[in-house]
Amino acid sequence: MVPPAPPVASTSSAPTIVPLGPHVAIATSAAPLLPPPTLPSTRRVAAGPTPPPATLVTPATPVALVATSATDPAAILARLQRGVVSLEVSKRRVGVGVVLDGDGRILSSLSLVGRGVGVTVRYPDGTVQKLKVSYSDRAWDLVLLSPADTRYLTGLRASASSLEDATSLRTSRGAATALRLQGLPAPHRETLTGGDGVTLEPTFTFGSVIGETGAPVIDSSGDVVGLFATACASNAQTDCRVTTFAVPTGVLKRFLREVPTNSPRPLPWLGLSVVPLSTASVAGGPGVRISAIQPGSPAALLGLKSSSDPTLADVLLAIDGIQVSRPEHLEELLSRRTGGERVRLLVSGQGRVREVTAVLGVAPQLPLTRRTGSRADLGY
Repeated sequence: MVPPAPPVASTSSAPTIVPLGPHVAIATSAAPLLPPPTLPSTRRVAAGPTPPPATLVTPATPVALVATSATDPAAILARLQRGVVSLEVSKRRVGVGVVLDGDGRILSSLSLVGRGVGVTVRYPDGTVQKLKVSYSDRAWDLVLLSPADTRYLTGLRASASSLEDATSLRTSRGAATALRLQGLPAPHRETLTGGDGVTLEPTFTFGSVIGETGAPVIDSSGDVVGLFATACASNAQTDCRVTTFAVPTGVLKRFLREVPTNSPRPLPWLGLSVVPLSTASVAGGPGVRISAIQPGSPAALLGLKSSSDPTLADVLLAIDGIQVSRPEHLEELLSRRTGGERVRLLVSGQGRVREVTAVLGVAPQLPLTRRTGSRADLGY
């Protein structure tokens, strides 16, 4: 049976892990379970502009692969304070979500956000951004949320250990400077009933400890081994008895691999504008001239040079070994990447040909002028 659901505060519809100081605060009692809002009836992709197809390297890569090496409590806490963010619906805090490291999208519990109407994220510095539902799974109570655009790419990664094998399990409560850690007992396997009556296996609970919905379960290194979501206790005879449980990373990885490539996602960004080498040439190339660079962008950090004078500007010849001949070609190549990825740029100018490595950002929130899908005002 599906968990009970209060109404969503709107009638409209809408269509990828901790900072403490040297003294880690351990909570001694569990926070009350937040009531789950209305759930969508089916797994779906939010409506909206469809980006070009892209290889799904996110959020599968940041969430699932490598454990971090840092075990210092202060370093773990600092990372969690950036990677665990508050979710709000109609300006009311409903729970938390986990920022996918290097990607910027947010993984959380579907029961927190309902149909995705009026959902926003509050970052540690107080910035609030609107969120769109990129993908959801009603059975496992999972949702992937995309910010309108973001500079916040630092988040959490998956542990190399499974939830059952990891040691010193903890979870977070709260977010930002109010975030604290709570120790968890050994997990117990349970069979629960998810959305649409689907039997969930495996799921894990922690005895009398009730985790905050949407919060991560982390190992001793601060890496994610699970995420708290909600389901119905399978022994409930009539009405659903809502309980929190930990979704293991194996299920989280599978969910992220299923995210369609046309789901809303932040646009990757170098922060440069380019023009063909010969404006009279339709074909252009080989290479494109850098005509402008956005301050503080990845391109600016590399020291690339722009100019309206063709003799002074750098020329971008290739990205990851693929020749760039037109501005549209550059846009096409970048559309296959995502924020946080590293790309190799072959650049000619300043008296030499050189290869530099850029870390792609995400286009900042500025008024957009779209032309054939490009961000003309912001560059590529």
